[in-house]
Amino acid sequence: MKTKVQTIATNRKTNVGKKTIRMIRRGRTLSIVACLAIGVGGVFLIRTEGSKAQQARLYLEYLREGEDLIQSKNYVNAEKIYLKAVEIDPQEEFAYRQLEKIYTQCQQFDAARAIIERFEAQALTTNQVKSSESVAVAKTEKQSEIIQKEIQPTVETQKTQEETTASTEEKMESQPASEQTQMFSSYGRNAIVTPDQELYVFSEENVEDTYKSVLSNVVSVSIGSYHTAAVTKENELYVWGANESGQVGDGSASDQETPVLIFSDATAVSLGARHSAAILTNGDLYIWGRNKNGQIGDGTTRNAMDPVKALENIKTVVLSDDSSYAVTNDGILYAWGNNEYGQIGNGSTSNVLQPTEIMEHVRFVSASDDHVAVISEAGDLYLWGNNEYGQIGNGTTENVLQPVKVLEHVVKYVDGWEYAAAITETGDLYTWGYSAEGETGNGKVDILQLEPVKILDNVREVSIGCWNAAAITNDKALYVWGANTYGQIGNDATDAVAWNVPAMVLKDVKSVSVGDSRIAAVTSNDDFYLWGKNDDGRIEKYMTENCYHPQKIDTGVSACLIVDEDTVITVQKEKNGQIRIKNSINTGKESNQ
Repeated sequence: MKTKVQTIATNRKTNVGKKTIRMIRRGRTLSIVACLAIGVGGVFLIRTEGSKAQQARLYLEYLREGEDLIQSKNYVNAEKIYLKAVEIDPQEEFAYRQLEKIYTQCQQFDAARAIIERFEAQALTTNQVKSSESVAVAKTEKQSEIIQKEIQPTVETQKTQEETTASTEEKMESQPASEQTQMFSSYGRNAIVTPDQELYVFSEENVEDTYKSVLSNVVSVSIGSYHTAAVTKENELYVWGANESGQVGDGSASDQETPVLIFSDATAVSLGARHSAAILTNGDLYIWGRNKNGQIGDGTTRNAMDPVKALENIKTVVLSDDSSYAVTNDGILYAWGNNEYGQIGNGSTSNVLQPTEIMEHVRFVSASDDHVAVISEAGDLYLWGNNEYGQIGNGTTENVLQPVKVLEHVVKYVDGWEYAAAITETGDLYTWGYSAEGETGNGKVDILQLEPVKILDNVREVSIGCWNAAAITNDKALYVWGANTYGQIGNDATDAVAWNVPAMVLKDVKSVSVGDSRIAAVTSNDDFYLWGKNDDGRIEKYMTENCYHPQKIDTGVSACLIVDEDTVITVQKEKNGQIRIKNSINTGKESNQ
Protein backbone atom coordinates (compact mmCIF):
# COMPACT_ATOMS: atom_id res chain seq x y z
CA MET A 1 0.00 0.00 0.00
CA LYS A 2 1.35 3.39 -0.97
CA THR A 3 1.71 5.89 1.84
CA LYS A 4 -0.26 9.09 1.44
CA VAL A 5 1.74 12.24 2.16
CA GLN A 6 0.10 15.35 3.53
CA THR A 7 2.06 18.59 3.87
CA ILE A 8 0.69 21.12 6.36
CA ALA A 9 1.54 24.66 5.20
CA THR A 10 1.54 27.06 8.12
CA ASN A 11 2.32 30.13 5.98
CA ARG A 12 4.85 31.48 8.44
CA LYS A 13 8.42 32.00 7.34
CA THR A 14 11.59 31.61 9.30
CA ASN A 15 12.56 34.56 11.47
CA VAL A 16 16.13 34.43 10.16
CA GLY A 17 16.97 37.94 8.99
CA LYS A 18 13.52 38.40 7.47
CA LYS A 19 13.17 42.17 7.84
CA THR A 20 16.70 42.89 6.66
CA ILE A 21 16.37 40.50 3.70
CA ARG A 22 13.16 42.26 2.71
CA MET A 23 15.01 45.56 2.61
CA ILE A 24 17.94 44.13 0.66
CA ARG A 25 15.62 42.55 -1.91
CA ARG A 26 14.07 45.96 -2.48
CA GLY A 27 17.48 47.71 -2.50
CA ARG A 28 16.94 49.57 0.76
CA THR A 29 19.75 48.44 3.02
CA LEU A 30 22.83 50.26 1.83
CA SER A 31 24.68 49.70 5.10
CA ILE A 32 25.28 46.11 3.94
CA VAL A 33 27.82 47.42 1.39
CA ALA A 34 30.83 46.53 3.49
CA CYS A 35 29.47 44.27 6.20
CA LEU A 36 32.29 42.44 7.95
CA ALA A 37 31.85 39.56 10.36
CA ILE A 38 34.33 37.23 11.98
CA GLY A 39 33.38 33.58 11.74
CA VAL A 40 35.14 30.33 12.46
CA GLY A 41 36.55 30.20 8.96
CA GLY A 42 37.83 33.78 9.02
CA VAL A 43 36.34 36.79 7.30
CA PHE A 44 32.83 36.93 5.85
CA LEU A 45 32.01 39.75 3.44
CA ILE A 46 28.76 40.92 1.92
CA ARG A 47 29.33 43.17 -1.07
CA THR A 48 27.03 45.07 -3.38
CA GLU A 49 28.04 43.02 -6.44
CA GLY A 50 25.26 40.83 -7.82
CA SER A 51 21.51 41.11 -7.62
CA LYS A 52 19.60 42.28 -4.58
CA ALA A 53 18.36 38.75 -4.12
CA GLN A 54 21.93 37.42 -4.18
CA GLN A 55 22.90 39.96 -1.53
CA ALA A 56 19.94 38.83 0.54
CA ARG A 57 20.98 35.21 0.18
CA LEU A 58 24.48 36.05 1.40
CA TYR A 59 23.02 37.82 4.41
CA LEU A 60 20.84 34.80 5.15
CA GLU A 61 23.87 32.51 4.97
CA TYR A 62 25.73 34.95 7.22
CA LEU A 63 23.08 34.66 9.93
CA ARG A 64 22.87 30.92 9.55
CA GLU A 65 26.61 30.66 10.08
CA GLY A 66 25.83 31.99 13.53
CA GLU A 67 23.23 29.24 14.01
CA ASP A 68 25.86 26.64 13.10
CA LEU A 69 28.21 28.13 15.67
CA ILE A 70 25.54 27.97 18.38
CA GLN A 71 24.84 24.37 17.46
CA SER A 72 28.53 23.54 17.90
CA LYS A 73 28.57 25.57 21.14
CA ASN A 74 31.07 28.08 19.74
CA TYR A 75 29.32 30.91 21.53
CA VAL A 76 32.13 33.47 21.27
CA ASN A 77 32.10 33.63 17.47
CA ALA A 78 28.32 33.25 17.29
CA GLU A 79 27.98 36.28 19.55
CA LYS A 80 30.24 38.30 17.23
CA ILE A 81 28.07 37.50 14.23
CA TYR A 82 24.80 38.50 15.90
CA LEU A 83 26.27 41.65 17.46
CA LYS A 84 27.31 42.64 13.94
CA ALA A 85 23.82 41.81 12.66
CA VAL A 86 22.31 44.09 15.29
CA GLU A 87 24.71 46.82 14.21
CA ILE A 88 23.66 46.36 10.56
CA ASP A 89 19.95 46.37 11.35
CA PRO A 90 18.96 47.44 14.89
CA GLN A 91 15.45 46.04 14.28
CA GLU A 92 16.63 42.52 13.42
CA GLU A 93 14.66 40.59 16.04
CA PHE A 94 16.18 37.23 15.11
CA ALA A 95 19.68 38.47 16.00
CA TYR A 96 18.48 39.71 19.40
CA ARG A 97 16.80 36.36 20.09
CA GLN A 98 19.95 34.48 19.17
CA LEU A 99 21.99 36.68 21.50
CA GLU A 100 19.44 36.00 24.23
CA LYS A 101 19.87 32.28 23.61
CA ILE A 102 23.67 32.55 23.71
CA TYR A 103 23.69 34.45 26.99
CA THR A 104 21.17 32.08 28.54
CA GLN A 105 23.21 29.04 27.52
CA CYS A 106 26.26 30.69 29.11
CA GLN A 107 24.23 31.54 32.22
CA GLN A 108 24.67 35.26 31.56
CA PHE A 109 21.08 35.96 32.55
CA ASP A 110 21.55 39.69 33.12
CA ALA A 111 22.96 40.03 29.61
CA ALA A 112 20.07 37.98 28.21
CA ARG A 113 17.51 40.27 29.83
CA ALA A 114 19.42 43.37 28.77
CA ILE A 115 19.55 42.40 25.10
CA ILE A 116 15.79 41.78 24.97
CA GLU A 117 15.08 45.04 26.80
CA ARG A 118 17.29 46.76 24.23
CA PHE A 119 15.29 45.25 21.37
CA GLU A 120 11.92 46.14 22.89
CA ALA A 121 13.10 49.71 23.58
CA GLN A 122 14.28 50.02 19.98
CA ALA A 123 10.97 48.64 18.65
CA LEU A 124 9.00 51.05 20.84
CA THR A 125 11.11 54.03 19.74
CA THR A 126 10.71 53.08 16.09
CA ASN A 127 6.93 52.74 16.39
CA GLN A 128 6.67 56.12 18.08
CA VAL A 129 8.48 57.97 15.31
CA LYS A 130 7.16 55.97 12.34
CA SER A 131 4.95 58.13 10.16
CA SER A 132 5.75 56.79 6.68
CA GLU A 133 7.55 53.99 4.88
CA SER A 134 10.71 56.06 4.56
CA VAL A 135 10.84 56.52 8.33
CA ALA A 136 10.44 52.77 8.77
CA VAL A 137 13.72 52.29 6.92
CA ALA A 138 15.79 55.40 7.75
CA LYS A 139 16.44 56.00 11.44
CA THR A 140 16.90 59.46 12.90
CA GLU A 141 20.36 60.52 13.98
CA LYS A 142 19.32 60.42 17.62
CA GLN A 143 18.04 56.86 17.32
CA SER A 144 21.24 55.82 15.57
CA GLU A 145 23.31 57.21 18.46
CA ILE A 146 21.27 55.16 20.92
CA ILE A 147 21.33 52.00 18.83
CA GLN A 148 24.97 52.08 17.81
CA LYS A 149 26.28 52.13 21.38
CA GLU A 150 28.97 49.50 21.53
CA ILE A 151 27.76 46.23 23.00
CA GLN A 152 30.66 44.64 24.81
CA PRO A 153 30.92 40.91 24.25
CA THR A 154 30.03 39.07 27.45
CA VAL A 155 30.86 35.55 26.36
CA GLU A 156 34.65 35.77 26.27
CA THR A 157 34.85 34.57 29.88
CA GLN A 158 32.73 31.54 29.09
CA LYS A 159 35.26 29.69 26.92
CA THR A 160 35.38 26.79 29.33
CA GLN A 161 31.67 26.22 28.61
CA GLU A 162 32.12 26.26 24.84
CA GLU A 163 33.78 22.94 24.16
CA THR A 164 32.22 21.48 21.05
CA THR A 165 30.53 18.20 21.91
CA ALA A 166 31.06 15.23 19.65
CA SER A 167 28.42 14.81 16.98
CA THR A 168 25.94 12.10 17.79
CA GLU A 169 25.58 9.16 15.47
CA GLU A 170 22.55 9.07 13.22
CA LYS A 171 19.55 7.84 15.18
CA MET A 172 16.63 5.98 13.69
CA GLU A 173 13.32 4.72 14.98
CA SER A 174 11.48 1.75 13.48
CA GLN A 175 7.70 1.94 13.67
CA PRO A 176 4.76 0.03 12.19
CA ALA A 177 3.53 1.77 9.04
CA SER A 178 0.02 3.18 8.66
CA GLU A 179 -1.52 5.57 6.13
CA GLN A 180 -0.25 9.12 6.33
CA THR A 181 2.84 11.27 6.93
CA GLN A 182 2.25 14.85 8.04
CA MET A 183 4.86 17.62 7.81
CA PHE A 184 4.84 20.93 9.63
CA SER A 185 7.11 23.96 9.07
CA SER A 186 7.07 27.31 10.82
CA TYR A 187 9.53 29.88 12.20
CA GLY A 188 12.43 27.96 10.64
CA ARG A 189 11.54 24.86 12.64
CA ASN A 190 10.10 21.61 11.34
CA ALA A 191 8.22 18.55 12.55
CA ILE A 192 7.02 15.24 11.15
CA VAL A 193 4.21 13.02 12.37
CA THR A 194 4.87 9.55 11.02
CA PRO A 195 2.13 7.20 9.82
CA ASP A 196 2.02 5.56 13.25
CA GLN A 197 1.47 9.00 14.87
CA GLU A 198 4.96 9.42 16.33
CA LEU A 199 6.13 13.05 16.51
CA TYR A 200 9.64 14.14 15.55
CA VAL A 201 10.73 17.77 15.90
CA PHE A 202 13.72 19.06 13.93
CA SER A 203 15.52 22.24 14.84
CA GLU A 204 19.06 23.39 15.43
CA GLU A 205 18.21 24.01 19.06
CA ASN A 206 17.74 20.30 19.76
CA VAL A 207 20.00 18.70 17.21
CA GLU A 208 21.00 15.90 19.58
CA ASP A 209 17.36 14.84 19.81
CA THR A 210 16.66 15.21 16.11
CA TYR A 211 15.86 11.55 15.53
CA LYS A 212 14.06 10.75 18.76
CA SER A 213 10.30 10.55 18.97
CA VAL A 214 9.03 13.38 21.17
CA LEU A 215 5.46 12.19 21.65
CA SER A 216 3.19 9.31 20.60
CA ASN A 217 -0.38 9.10 19.26
CA VAL A 218 -0.13 12.62 17.77
CA VAL A 219 -2.79 13.83 15.33
CA SER A 220 -2.02 17.57 15.14
CA VAL A 221 1.03 19.81 15.64
CA SER A 222 1.74 23.54 15.77
CA ILE A 223 5.12 25.27 15.97
CA GLY A 224 5.83 28.63 17.58
CA SER A 225 8.98 30.71 17.59
CA TYR A 226 10.59 28.62 20.34
CA HIS A 227 7.76 26.43 21.62
CA THR A 228 5.84 23.47 20.23
CA ALA A 229 2.41 21.94 20.84
CA ALA A 230 0.70 18.69 19.89
CA VAL A 231 -2.76 17.15 20.24
CA THR A 232 -3.03 13.37 20.64
CA LYS A 233 -5.80 11.08 19.46
CA GLU A 234 -7.00 11.01 23.08
CA ASN A 235 -7.58 14.81 22.83
CA GLU A 236 -4.68 15.58 25.15
CA LEU A 237 -2.86 18.86 24.45
CA TYR A 238 0.84 18.99 25.27
CA VAL A 239 3.02 22.13 25.06
CA TRP A 240 6.75 22.57 25.68
CA GLY A 241 9.68 24.87 24.97
CA ALA A 242 10.31 28.55 25.71
CA ASN A 243 7.96 29.96 28.35
CA GLU A 244 9.12 33.48 29.23
CA SER A 245 5.68 34.90 28.35
CA GLY A 246 3.66 32.00 29.70
CA GLN A 247 3.15 30.48 26.25
CA VAL A 248 3.38 26.92 27.58
CA GLY A 249 0.32 27.58 29.72
CA ASP A 250 1.39 25.82 32.90
CA GLY A 251 1.11 28.93 35.06
CA SER A 252 4.86 29.54 35.20
CA ALA A 253 7.50 31.40 33.23
CA SER A 254 9.99 28.53 33.32
CA ASP A 255 11.03 26.86 30.05
CA GLN A 256 9.80 23.28 29.69
CA GLU A 257 12.11 20.81 27.98
CA THR A 258 9.54 18.00 27.87
CA PRO A 259 5.84 18.01 26.87
CA VAL A 260 3.49 19.37 29.56
CA LEU A 261 -0.18 18.33 29.61
CA ILE A 262 -2.35 21.47 29.41
CA PHE A 263 -5.79 20.15 28.38
CA SER A 264 -7.34 16.68 28.27
CA ASP A 265 -10.22 17.64 25.96
CA ALA A 266 -8.58 19.56 23.09
CA THR A 267 -9.31 19.09 19.39
CA ALA A 268 -7.00 21.68 17.80
CA VAL A 269 -4.01 23.90 18.61
CA SER A 270 -2.29 26.89 17.01
CA LEU A 271 0.83 28.75 18.13
CA GLY A 272 1.98 32.29 17.46
CA ALA A 273 5.46 33.60 18.12
CA ARG A 274 4.87 33.66 21.89
CA HIS A 275 1.21 32.91 22.45
CA SER A 276 -0.87 29.76 22.15
CA ALA A 277 -4.48 28.78 21.49
CA ALA A 278 -6.55 25.61 21.78
CA ILE A 279 -10.08 24.58 20.81
CA LEU A 280 -11.78 22.18 23.24
CA THR A 281 -14.24 19.44 22.41
CA ASN A 282 -17.17 21.71 23.35
CA GLY A 283 -16.00 24.45 20.94
CA ASP A 284 -14.57 26.78 23.57
CA LEU A 285 -11.44 28.70 22.51
CA TYR A 286 -8.70 29.30 25.10
CA ILE A 287 -5.62 31.52 24.58
CA TRP A 288 -2.56 32.20 26.72
CA GLY A 289 0.97 33.66 26.62
CA ARG A 290 2.28 36.99 25.37
CA ASN A 291 -0.29 39.78 25.20
CA LYS A 292 1.69 42.89 24.29
CA ASN A 293 -0.60 43.66 21.35
CA GLY A 294 -3.84 42.34 22.80
CA GLN A 295 -3.57 38.97 21.05
CA ILE A 296 -5.04 37.13 24.05
CA GLY A 297 -8.33 38.96 23.52
CA ASP A 298 -9.17 39.65 27.15
CA GLY A 299 -9.23 43.44 26.76
CA THR A 300 -5.80 43.92 28.37
CA THR A 301 -2.14 43.79 27.36
CA ARG A 302 -1.03 41.68 30.33
CA ASN A 303 0.53 38.32 29.61
CA ALA A 304 -1.70 35.34 30.40
CA MET A 305 0.26 32.65 32.23
CA ASP A 306 -2.77 30.34 32.23
CA PRO A 307 -5.33 29.65 29.46
CA VAL A 308 -8.05 32.33 29.15
CA LYS A 309 -11.41 31.62 27.50
CA ALA A 310 -11.83 33.90 24.49
CA LEU A 311 -14.74 32.59 22.39
CA GLU A 312 -17.29 29.79 22.04
CA ASN A 313 -18.56 27.66 19.13
CA ILE A 314 -15.16 27.72 17.35
CA LYS A 315 -14.08 25.27 14.66
CA THR A 316 -10.79 26.85 13.49
CA VAL A 317 -8.09 28.95 15.15
CA VAL A 318 -4.99 30.43 13.49
CA LEU A 319 -2.36 32.54 15.25
CA SER A 320 0.20 34.76 13.54
CA ASP A 321 3.16 36.35 15.32
CA ASP A 322 1.09 38.74 17.46
CA SER A 323 -2.46 38.42 16.15
CA SER A 324 -5.25 35.85 16.53
CA TYR A 325 -7.96 34.61 14.16
CA ALA A 326 -10.87 32.26 14.83
CA VAL A 327 -13.73 30.92 12.72
CA THR A 328 -16.99 29.80 14.31
CA ASN A 329 -19.01 26.75 13.30
CA ASP A 330 -21.27 29.23 11.50
CA GLY A 331 -18.36 30.50 9.36
CA ILE A 332 -17.89 33.87 11.10
CA LEU A 333 -14.30 35.13 11.27
CA TYR A 334 -13.11 36.98 14.38
CA ALA A 335 -9.73 38.72 14.62
CA TRP A 336 -7.79 40.62 17.28
CA GLY A 337 -4.26 41.63 18.33
CA ASN A 338 -1.51 43.44 16.44
CA ASN A 339 -2.91 45.62 13.64
CA GLU A 340 0.12 47.59 12.48
CA TYR A 341 -0.52 46.87 8.80
CA GLY A 342 -4.29 46.52 8.97
CA GLN A 343 -4.04 42.73 9.25
CA ILE A 344 -7.02 42.56 11.61
CA GLY A 345 -9.20 43.72 8.74
CA ASN A 346 -11.46 46.12 10.64
CA GLY A 347 -10.50 49.21 8.61
CA SER A 348 -7.97 50.64 11.09
CA THR A 349 -4.34 50.19 12.13
CA SER A 350 -4.93 50.33 15.88
CA ASN A 351 -4.38 47.19 17.91
CA VAL A 352 -7.57 45.31 18.78
CA LEU A 353 -7.78 43.94 22.33
CA GLN A 354 -10.91 41.82 21.97
CA PRO A 355 -12.30 39.45 19.29
CA THR A 356 -13.90 41.51 16.51
CA GLU A 357 -16.16 40.13 13.78
CA ILE A 358 -14.58 40.65 10.34
CA MET A 359 -16.56 38.63 7.79
CA GLU A 360 -18.98 35.73 7.30
CA HIS A 361 -19.08 32.51 5.24
CA VAL A 362 -15.40 31.69 5.86
CA ARG A 363 -14.08 28.23 4.99
CA PHE A 364 -10.29 28.70 5.34
CA VAL A 365 -7.99 31.27 6.93
CA SER A 366 -4.23 31.74 6.63
CA ALA A 367 -2.33 34.31 8.70
CA SER A 368 1.18 35.55 8.00
CA ASP A 369 2.87 37.96 10.39
CA ASP A 370 1.47 40.99 8.58
CA HIS A 371 -1.28 39.92 6.13
CA VAL A 372 -4.18 37.50 6.03
CA ALA A 373 -5.91 35.34 3.42
CA VAL A 374 -9.41 33.84 3.56
CA ILE A 375 -11.21 31.46 1.23
CA SER A 376 -14.96 31.83 1.48
CA GLU A 377 -17.51 29.05 1.33
CA ALA A 378 -18.11 30.07 -2.31
CA GLY A 379 -14.39 29.74 -3.14
CA ASP A 380 -13.62 33.45 -3.26
CA LEU A 381 -10.13 34.45 -2.10
CA TYR A 382 -9.90 37.57 0.09
CA LEU A 383 -6.68 39.19 1.35
CA TRP A 384 -5.76 42.20 3.49
CA GLY A 385 -2.86 43.69 5.46
CA ASN A 386 0.69 44.57 4.41
CA ASN A 387 0.89 45.10 0.65
CA GLU A 388 4.35 46.61 0.22
CA TYR A 389 5.32 44.03 -2.40
CA GLY A 390 1.92 43.53 -4.01
CA GLN A 391 1.27 40.37 -2.00
CA ILE A 392 -2.40 41.28 -1.59
CA GLY A 393 -2.86 41.09 -5.36
CA ASN A 394 -5.29 43.99 -5.76
CA GLY A 395 -3.18 45.96 -8.25
CA THR A 396 -1.60 48.36 -5.75
CA THR A 397 1.15 48.50 -3.12
CA GLU A 398 -0.96 50.32 -0.55
CA ASN A 399 -1.75 48.44 2.65
CA VAL A 400 -5.27 47.01 2.65
CA LEU A 401 -7.24 47.51 5.87
CA GLN A 402 -10.30 45.43 5.01
CA PRO A 403 -10.86 42.16 3.10
CA VAL A 404 -10.59 42.59 -0.68
CA LYS A 405 -11.55 39.87 -3.16
CA VAL A 406 -8.76 38.94 -5.60
CA LEU A 407 -9.69 35.54 -7.08
CA GLU A 408 -12.66 33.19 -7.48
CA HIS A 409 -13.09 29.39 -7.33
CA VAL A 410 -9.98 28.93 -5.20
CA VAL A 411 -9.28 25.61 -3.46
CA LYS A 412 -5.76 26.26 -2.11
CA TYR A 413 -3.70 29.30 -1.10
CA VAL A 414 0.01 29.29 -0.20
CA ASP A 415 1.98 32.22 1.18
CA GLY A 416 5.65 32.89 0.40
CA TRP A 417 8.13 35.55 1.48
CA GLU A 418 6.66 38.46 -0.44
CA TYR A 419 4.73 36.49 -3.00
CA ALA A 420 1.81 34.08 -2.99
CA ALA A 421 0.14 31.36 -5.05
CA ALA A 422 -3.35 29.93 -5.39
CA ILE A 423 -4.88 26.94 -7.17
CA THR A 424 -8.40 27.11 -8.57
CA GLU A 425 -11.05 24.41 -8.87
CA THR A 426 -9.94 23.74 -12.47
CA GLY A 427 -6.26 23.38 -11.51
CA ASP A 428 -5.12 26.79 -12.73
CA LEU A 429 -2.12 28.09 -10.77
CA TYR A 430 -1.94 31.84 -10.12
CA THR A 431 0.94 33.78 -8.54
CA TRP A 432 1.53 37.39 -7.54
CA GLY A 433 3.81 39.60 -5.41
CA TYR A 434 7.54 40.32 -5.56
CA SER A 435 9.48 38.30 -8.13
CA ALA A 436 13.10 38.88 -7.11
CA GLU A 437 14.46 35.95 -9.12
CA GLY A 438 11.43 34.79 -11.05
CA GLU A 439 9.55 33.35 -8.07
CA THR A 440 6.18 34.29 -9.56
CA GLY A 441 7.02 32.29 -12.69
CA ASN A 442 5.53 34.87 -15.06
CA GLY A 443 8.64 35.34 -17.20
CA LYS A 444 9.89 38.42 -15.32
CA VAL A 445 12.60 39.11 -12.74
CA ASP A 446 12.93 41.83 -10.09
CA ILE A 447 9.40 43.16 -10.57
CA LEU A 448 6.23 43.51 -8.54
CA GLN A 449 3.43 41.39 -9.95
CA LEU A 450 0.51 43.36 -8.50
CA GLU A 451 -2.30 41.10 -9.67
CA PRO A 452 -2.68 37.30 -9.93
CA VAL A 453 -1.26 35.90 -13.17
CA LYS A 454 -1.87 32.36 -14.42
CA ILE A 455 1.38 30.43 -14.96
CA LEU A 456 0.31 26.76 -15.09
CA ASP A 457 -2.78 24.62 -15.43
CA ASN A 458 -3.78 21.13 -14.27
CA VAL A 459 -1.96 21.75 -10.96
CA ARG A 460 -2.58 19.65 -7.86
CA GLU A 461 -0.01 20.96 -5.35
CA VAL A 462 2.24 24.01 -5.02
CA SER A 463 5.17 24.55 -2.66
CA ILE A 464 6.84 27.92 -2.07
CA GLY A 465 10.32 28.61 -0.71
CA CYS A 466 12.38 31.74 -0.21
CA TRP A 467 13.88 31.78 -3.71
CA ASN A 468 12.05 29.01 -5.56
CA ALA A 469 8.61 27.55 -6.08
CA ALA A 470 7.49 24.15 -7.32
CA ALA A 471 4.24 22.63 -8.52
CA ILE A 472 2.98 19.09 -9.10
CA THR A 473 0.38 18.60 -11.80
CA ASN A 474 -2.47 16.10 -11.77
CA ASP A 475 -0.42 13.87 -14.06
CA LYS A 476 2.42 13.98 -11.50
CA ALA A 477 4.85 16.19 -13.43
CA LEU A 478 7.09 18.39 -11.26
CA TYR A 479 7.72 22.00 -12.36
CA VAL A 480 10.28 24.30 -10.70
CA TRP A 481 11.07 28.00 -11.19
CA GLY A 482 12.94 30.86 -9.52
CA ALA A 483 16.62 31.17 -8.56
CA ASN A 484 19.20 28.87 -10.11
CA THR A 485 22.30 29.98 -8.22
CA TYR A 486 23.05 26.40 -7.16
CA GLY A 487 21.27 24.55 -9.96
CA GLN A 488 18.12 24.13 -7.92
CA ILE A 489 15.89 24.40 -11.01
CA GLY A 490 17.07 20.90 -11.92
CA ASN A 491 16.82 21.20 -15.72
CA ASP A 492 20.60 20.92 -16.34
CA ALA A 493 20.95 24.70 -16.79
CA THR A 494 24.40 25.43 -15.35
CA ASP A 495 24.33 29.21 -15.24
CA ALA A 496 23.12 31.13 -12.22
CA VAL A 497 20.53 33.10 -14.17
CA ALA A 498 17.07 32.99 -12.63
CA TRP A 499 14.59 30.66 -14.33
CA ASN A 500 11.50 32.85 -14.48
CA VAL A 501 9.04 30.37 -16.03
CA PRO A 502 8.09 26.88 -14.80
CA ALA A 503 10.47 24.14 -16.02
CA MET A 504 9.39 20.50 -16.00
CA VAL A 505 12.18 18.55 -14.28
CA LEU A 506 10.81 15.22 -13.05
CA LYS A 507 7.89 12.89 -13.76
CA ASP A 508 5.71 10.66 -11.60
CA VAL A 509 6.26 12.85 -8.51
CA LYS A 510 4.03 12.62 -5.44
CA SER A 511 5.67 15.14 -3.09
CA VAL A 512 8.28 17.93 -3.12
CA SER A 513 10.18 19.96 -0.52
CA VAL A 514 11.70 23.34 -1.46
CA GLY A 515 14.74 24.57 0.48
CA ASP A 516 16.85 27.70 0.21
CA SER A 517 19.49 26.08 -2.00
CA ARG A 518 18.21 22.56 -2.71
CA ILE A 519 15.02 20.84 -3.78
CA ALA A 520 13.94 17.31 -2.86
CA ALA A 521 11.22 15.11 -4.33
CA VAL A 522 9.71 11.66 -3.88
CA THR A 523 8.23 9.74 -6.81
CA SER A 524 5.19 7.47 -6.84
CA ASN A 525 7.42 4.39 -6.61
CA ASP A 526 9.10 5.88 -3.50
CA ASP A 527 12.39 6.94 -5.09
CA PHE A 528 14.00 9.93 -3.38
CA TYR A 529 15.69 12.66 -5.49
CA LEU A 530 17.74 15.68 -4.43
CA TRP A 531 19.44 18.45 -6.41
CA GLY A 532 20.96 21.93 -6.06
CA LYS A 533 23.83 23.06 -3.87
CA ASN A 534 26.62 20.49 -3.75
CA ASP A 535 29.82 22.47 -3.24
CA ASP A 536 30.42 20.46 -0.07
CA GLY A 537 29.68 17.09 -1.66
CA ARG A 538 26.46 16.64 0.26
CA ILE A 539 24.41 15.32 -2.68
CA GLU A 540 27.04 13.44 -4.71
CA LYS A 541 29.65 12.30 -2.24
CA TYR A 542 32.71 12.49 -4.48
CA MET A 543 31.79 15.66 -6.33
CA THR A 544 32.03 19.29 -5.25
CA GLU A 545 30.10 20.89 -8.11
CA ASN A 546 26.45 21.82 -7.83
CA CYS A 547 23.96 19.18 -8.93
CA TYR A 548 21.99 20.56 -11.89
CA HIS A 549 19.53 17.70 -12.28
CA PRO A 550 17.53 15.44 -9.95
CA GLN A 551 19.94 12.93 -8.40
CA LYS A 552 18.48 9.67 -7.11
CA ILE A 553 19.61 9.30 -3.50
CA ASP A 554 17.56 6.49 -2.02
CA THR A 555 14.61 4.14 -2.51
CA GLY A 556 11.70 3.11 -0.32
CA VAL A 557 11.11 6.71 0.80
CA SER A 558 7.54 7.79 1.51
CA ALA A 559 8.18 11.47 2.38
CA CYS A 560 10.98 14.04 2.55
CA LEU A 561 11.57 17.36 4.27
CA ILE A 562 14.45 19.81 3.79
CA VAL A 563 15.23 21.15 7.27
CA ASP A 564 18.46 23.10 6.68
CA GLU A 565 21.79 22.99 4.83
CA ASP A 566 22.85 19.86 6.72
CA THR A 567 19.59 18.00 7.14
CA VAL A 568 17.15 16.45 4.68
CA ILE A 569 14.81 14.18 6.59
CA THR A 570 13.22 11.16 4.94
CA VAL A 571 10.57 8.73 6.13
CA GLN A 572 11.70 5.38 4.80
CA LYS A 573 9.68 2.19 4.58
CA GLU A 574 11.25 -1.17 5.39
CA LYS A 575 10.41 -4.46 3.70
CA ASN A 576 8.78 -5.72 6.89
CA GLY A 577 6.34 -2.78 6.90
CA GLN A 578 8.32 -0.83 9.49
CA ILE A 579 9.40 2.78 8.89
CA ARG A 580 12.35 4.81 10.08
CA ILE A 581 13.45 8.45 10.18
CA LYS A 582 16.90 9.43 8.98
CA ASN A 583 18.97 12.25 7.53
CA SER A 584 19.38 11.31 3.88
CA ILE A 585 21.91 13.94 2.91
CA ASN A 586 25.56 12.91 2.84
CA THR A 587 27.21 13.99 6.12
CA GLY A 588 30.49 12.20 5.65
CA LYS A 589 29.25 9.23 7.69
CA GLU A 590 27.74 6.03 6.46
CA SER A 591 24.06 5.59 7.25
CA ASN A 592 23.44 3.32 10.21
CA GLN A 593 21.25 0.86 8.35
